[in-house]
Amino acid sequence: MHREDVLDLRRHADAGLADALALGLKTLPTRSDRGLMIRLGARTHLSVGVVRQLIDARVQLGQDGRRCAIVMPAAAAVSTALAYRTTIPSVASPHEARQLLTRAQPKIRVRRHDAGRALRATISGALDLAGLRAVSTELDAIIAFARPDRSIVLDLGTLEFADPHGLEAITRVAVRAQLAGARLRVVDASAQVRALAFRLDWHRQLPGLGSPASSIGADVRPARTAVIATDLRGAVMYWDELAHSLYGWAASEALGRDITELTVGPDAERLAGAIMSEVRDRGAWEGQFPVRRRDAPPFNAHVRNATIDDGLGAPVAVVGYSTRAPE
Repeated sequence: MHREDVLDLRRHADAGLADALALGLKTLPTRSDRGLMIRLGARTHLSVGVVRQLIDARVQLGQDGRRCAIVMPAAAAVSTALAYRTTIPSVASPHEARQLLTRAQPKIRVRRHDAGRALRATISGALDLAGLRAVSTELDAIIAFARPDRSIVLDLGTLEFADPHGLEAITRVAVRAQLAGARLRVVDASAQVRALAFRLDWHRQLPGLGSPASSIGADVRPARTAVIATDLRGAVMYWDELAHSLYGWAASEALGRDITELTVGPDAERLAGAIMSEVRDRGAWEGQFPVRRRDAPPFNAHVRNATIDDGLGAPVAVVGYSTRAPE
């Protein structure tokens, strides 16, 4: 017997999905220790109203100490992440949802070693929305330590997993500490954490994560940036209008095709394969890369790749941000 509540919305049309979701959430027991599985069915995208409802539901359930597993196709998860620049952890099947609801979460812990003007804070376990309450005091203490003559190291070597809420909390600590004048560095972040920071455009606010430094609060996504996502085999899942402008292919022509047929230069296929291997292994890659435009000579692009993970932390897609590199 399964020990979770299920909100099954597979038969609801897209137009009425937000209302059906809101009504279904209102009918849930207010006091329960059971997890919640929300089944959205075979959709390719979600409306902004549905996305807001799902985010609010996860926040409320997390505050009540309950877990939530959202079941939707990887294509819908990817388009939601890129279209709305947010992340709703999800999985592709009810079986994976039950794994997510029942797996043991490593206990979150923050240990601080204060050496006068230097602080090393080690964050261990899994940091998600529910775990934030347990470490909020310790995170606030890191911010309170920050002064112009002090240094802080955030050691993430034993942080096994962070969801967007957890990473947002870490990034907020880093930003506020730097604004207070402290020298801050992040060390030993896992591939999952690096990839999430990379994709959410928070990586430049976390010095030491492995990407170029940038001013705090700066817009880290350059203007005229093309956004493309593929599955792990390289088939295009998402292709925005700026990708059309940069590479010459319309979304209707690109979706479902192998990315190497559309953007990779004729002499760069081996390099492209090596880059994809690094993205899968490390979670991210950034650099210049020779690409081609439809019926036009090849050119160099600045490319930033990162994985998109499902709710279990497994990569399901690769997103690439690209701009024409200076001549």
